Amino acid sequence: MRKSSLSKSQILRPTLAAVALLGLAACSKSADPEAGQIVTQPVEMASIQPQSTYAIQRDFAGLVVPAQSTDLGFELAGKVSVLTADEGETVKAGETLAKLDTDLLLDQRRELSAQLEEIIANIDLNRLNNKRIVELESKGFASKQRADELATEFDTLRARQAQVEAALTTNQTRIDKSELLAPFDSTVGARFVDAGAVVNAGTPVLRLLESGQAEARVGVPVRMLDSLSVGQSVSLSVAGQATTGQVIALGQNVTRSTLTVPVRVALAPDAPAVFGDQAYLQLDETITADGFWVPLEAITEGMRGLWNVYAARPEAGGAEYVIESRDVRVLFAETERAYVSGALAGDELIVQSGLHRLVPGQRVVRAEASTRLGMATGVNETARSGESG
Repeated sequence: MRKSSLSKSQILRPTLAAVALLGLAACSKSADPEAGQIVTQPVEMASIQPQSTYAIQRDFAGLVVPAQSTDLGFELAGKVSVLTADEGETVKAGETLAKLDTDLLLDQRRELSAQLEEIIANIDLNRLNNKRIVELESKGFASKQRADELATEFDTLRARQAQVEAALTTNQTRIDKSELLAPFDSTVGARFVDAGAVVNAGTPVLRLLESGQAEARVGVPVRMLDSLSVGQSVSLSVAGQATTGQVIALGQNVTRSTLTVPVRVALAPDAPAVFGDQAYLQLDETITADGFWVPLEAITEGMRGLWNVYAARPEAGGAEYVIESRDVRVLFAETERAYVSGALAGDELIVQSGLHRLVPGQRVVRAEASTRLGMATGVNETARSGESG
């Protein structure tokens, strides 16, 4: 019996020691304000301010176009005999680009020149005859009728002379118009015919794009026109690169297909402009709506299509806060922040991040305060470990 009693006491002794150790451990994990131990979770908070408006950057698409462009063609029909310009070439104002075959016009000119010479010769003869008739009439050897006939013949010859001279002028004009000249410094955007082709009057031969400053033509909604004025500097994106421009004209009619008004913007000289490329005009639109700017990380998904923001309500004394869930509606979102409306108030504190680690009703402290508490905790724990040692 004694042996059994000793064995039982030996068995119970380590068990009691273990219970005592567990009790000490439990006491060490309890809140100990004097030791500076953190008993609440630290979170980052931010104060929010009420706003009455917010701005949205709108991008409106358009095309890069030359200041002037034209499909150049002859005013006359004929066969293209010479074509000196090709697609992509740069030409100067007044430079000859193409010519029509003028053989028929030159033949007509020679014919008209011969007629004019004949008429001039007849006029000279008429003058000589008229001079003789005047002399004979003074001596009584010629009738008044013959003098009148020569005067009428002279008037007829002068009229025919004027007619032929006008025909020669028309002929020269047709010859001049058989030569196609560049109306301005430009680049040949396209060539539609080849040498030897017979074209009608007005048939496009070459497309010319004015060299120099390019412009963007952008469709803008009517509601945004009040934010633009002629001469205003604006921001654009061309070929994926940011650039600037100056408004040079505002349209006065709505394009039915897009329900927008065309706006012409002169691009900066260093803009990466290629005719036909897309350009985006960037305008800020101010929206009137009461709300608050909050970080995107401060928003979590709620119920019934709403979103939640966690507000931090200070407890008595202000050292700790209690998490409260607030329903909000996202009106607009950017890369790092969102504009929301809902059950929030000015100067209220909200949790900026780490919402997945929190629940409504949880007690927290501000991250700045927790850092100071953590430093104090480390010192105290070291001192206590030294004392136990």
